[in-house]
Amino acid sequence: MNKVLHLDTSIQTSNSVSRQLSAAIVDKLKAPDSRLEVSYRDLAPHPLPHITMPVFAVFVQGVDASTLSPEQQADAVDARMARRRFQRAQH
Repeated sequence: MNKVLHLDTSIQTSNSVSRQLSAAIVDKLKAPDSRLEVSYRDLAPHPLPHITMPVFAVFVQGVDASTLSPEQQADAVDARMARRRFQRAQH
């Protein structure tokens, strides 16, 4: 294993047991392999946007993103970046 996608989701920060546990797991994975690439996203302050039909149409049907509202365009960019992170973590 040379890539890990580390996601935190708890709305608690320093008091979160799941955050402490996931950090400990990542540290344990990194200990024997300094080349381990960790991609991290904290979903509590940076949730993934809901994919609306217009944003979905950009991805699936090739609709021009300039037809989206500014908010939808931002959601499309965020969704695209999240998808790329997931894909990079798989390879």
